[in-house]
Amino acid sequence: MKTKLLPILFSFYFTQTLCALLSCSNPYNISNYEIKETSPQIEPDYTNLVIPPNIAPMNFTILEKGEKFLVKIYVDSNDVLRLPSRTPRIKIPPAPWLKILNHNKGKTIYFEIFAYDGKWTKYKRFGNKIAPEPIDRYLVYRFLRPNYTVQKEMQIRQRDLQSDKESLVMTTKTIAGCINCHTFHQNDPDKMLFHIRWGAAAGTIIAKKKHIAKIDTRTDFNQSPGAYPSWHPNGIAVAFSVNKVQQFFHAAGNSRDVIDLTSDIIMYQTESHTVVVEPQLTSRSYMETFPDWSPDGRSLYFCRAPQLEADFDLDQDYRTIKYDLMRLPYNPDTEEWGRLETLVFASETGLSCSQPRVSPDGKFLLFCMAEYGNFPIFHSSADLYIMSLENNQIHRLGANSDAPEGFHSWSSNSRWIVFTSKRDNTIFTRLYFSYVDQQGVAHKAFILPLQEPENYRTNFNAYSVPELIKNPIPYRPQQFIDVALDVEHAQRAQLAPGTVLSPQPEIADSPSATDFP
Repeated sequence: MKTKLLPILFSFYFTQTLCALLSCSNPYNISNYEIKETSPQIEPDYTNLVIPPNIAPMNFTILEKGEKFLVKIYVDSNDVLRLPSRTPRIKIPPAPWLKILNHNKGKTIYFEIFAYDGKWTKYKRFGNKIAPEPIDRYLVYRFLRPNYTVQKEMQIRQRDLQSDKESLVMTTKTIAGCINCHTFHQNDPDKMLFHIRWGAAAGTIIAKKKHIAKIDTRTDFNQSPGAYPSWHPNGIAVAFSVNKVQQFFHAAGNSRDVIDLTSDIIMYQTESHTVVVEPQLTSRSYMETFPDWSPDGRSLYFCRAPQLEADFDLDQDYRTIKYDLMRLPYNPDTEEWGRLETLVFASETGLSCSQPRVSPDGKFLLFCMAEYGNFPIFHSSADLYIMSLENNQIHRLGANSDAPEGFHSWSSNSRWIVFTSKRDNTIFTRLYFSYVDQQGVAHKAFILPLQEPENYRTNFNAYSVPELIKNPIPYRPQQFIDVALDVEHAQRAQLAPGTVLSPQPEIADSPSATDFP
């Protein structure tokens, strides 16, 4: 009996001793810790947010002092994702992260952070609500140095927001030019366009139904090509602004600036390659810019300011340029325009409107207002505002900061916005997201997640013109490059038959900006 019992007792004590030794040697044994009733400082600030259920891991760096760290992530405390780390950089594994988000839509995901500095300290937990609605999976944006002269290389990039994978859409590496103003038909990349300025490749690249063409949108009416675009919901017409811009500089404060010397809005028909001129959009008395169609195609929103007088003094008068927010009804069946109305008077707000964007559900209008002008990303006063199109009530977004905001767009389900902001470092534009609820309230914004969260400290490029799309772009960069360099097959737009031209205001030639991060 004793002979049989001894091996059992030996095995039991050996097992208990081994477990005790392992527990004591476990560097992340947090059975004893000090509680700190303050929230941990992390970078980026991913605290107290509403986040998409399909967003890639939101990796961060812990700014609290410590030799090692432990992060617990959970919705239900019975199912905890534990992340031990010997550095303050916390990288969340994608598979369990996305599983937690997808299975807990509408709930709160919690984060508990422990730091060891001679003893373990547990910081106050924070939580992020997981939105019921996803964000469009792909994001397209421009990536460039924030120069004001010639760019060595400029790119349009595409990022998978769920996997963090990134791909190239277009580059200027093999062409001499500036690429900008990429836009998509109702968040669908099958129909898209972007513009190439100056050089042999100059023109508007339009991709539709797997066919790519280069169009010269200049006509006898518009000496400048189409710039800021907006696809009509019919997928055939595009409203373009045609702008003559001047870049200039200040000795202090917002050092760099841009103004329009003159501008109009034209309609380009992609099937007939014709430009339609509407008098209410091409008035000699006003500068019209930043067109945006309503989702039903029955209203065109845009901004306009009085045309500069011949004696306009840039040094003295640039702050007087202020734009109203306008709406022009349109009947797509008869191609007839209604009566122009002013939604926001600059004379009443004291601010200048720019970049109107209607939500895809037609309920809200997101736009920017700044102290003056129509290029807000260079103005520290630039903020985002939202208007209810049911009652025309306007409020400033809570997602704003003290730095400039602008160049915003909507997700296809109208629940998410993405915009550029300089709040990260006051110099480079970064991309921020915000959840917009059914009442039009925008929640706390968060920066685009990166696999290496500290890359923002060493990345000296600007992110600009973000556009959300539902699917990946079906065209390869080389396809765009081949069409751009094919001068022989470029198509020239013509004025629509019966167009009557009126003389346009004469503005002296001046240096123009080549890129706007």
